Amino acid sequence: MQAGIESYAEKVKGRGAVKDVDQSIQEIGGAFSAEVTPESVAFEKFMVCAIPELDKKKDIQGVLEYLADICKKDPVKFMTGVREKCGALVQNVNKEGKPEPSKTFKANTKKFIEEDQRQLQAWEYCAKRSRKGKKVLDLEEFLTASGDYIDSRAEVVKAARETASKLAGEPIGGGEKKPAAPVGKAPAAN
Repeated sequence: MQAGIESYAEKVKGRGAVKDVDQSIQEIGGAFSAEVTPESVAFEKFMVCAIPELDKKKDIQGVLEYLADICKKDPVKFMTGVREKCGALVQNVNKEGKPEPSKTFKANTKKFIEEDQRQLQAWEYCAKRSRKGKKVLDLEEFLTASGDYIDSRAEVVKAARETASKLAGEPIGGGEKKPAAPVGKAPAAN
């Protein structure tokens, strides 16, 4: 059981970094515009990295549908991959530096900028589902160890009772049990 607890504790430590990446996606994405700014360039590069075949999506609706579909199927796997492969693109962005837009920057900003910031809502939804699903997975090893402990403890109790019965010369199981008194009546005197 100790191994399960230690495993869970290690996984809990990593949650802060996960939330940091998710927050950076929201912060940098919130500043996404058609202007060549460090934030816009960083978010466009993030999108290219995070969304396969982004160039084939004709507009923001295609991106939203992709995110909705993938985040319903397996948000943990998707967001873990996005955080690991693409998270650095939106973290620690030098907001004072001179941005270098990619060749796809103009085309992508034209297709994917929108006033309602539905894309950010989709990223937040996916991130939350991912974190929630990850918590369940993180607990799995601990819960398995707890179940094994409870099962083992029950076996020890059973063995102890059997041994006590043998030593006392009683049948295993503690002998005959007296039937319970009916509800509302006092037990019969012996």
